[in-house]
Amino acid sequence: MILTNFSRHNFVDEQGNVVPEKLEQYHKRAGALSPLGRSGEAQDVARSFLYLVSDAAAFITGQIERPNGGVSMPW
Repeated sequence: MILTNFSRHNFVDEQGNVVPEKLEQYHKRAGALSPLGRSGEAQDVARSFLYLVSDAAAFITGQIERPNGGVSMPW
């Protein structure tokens, strides 16, 4: 699970304000599902794209990148 505006409905009240207790529960649920033990953030996905467009990935080709904290592994 990645913390974005699409997941806000899980931790806000009727007025759209973040409820700290609900947000903490969201993080705990997401962390329990992830081998890394935490929920993802949009920055985690953005960093993977930054890597791919950098010179560090100059020899990367034909790969499927899955910036998901190990939640979905292909083996």
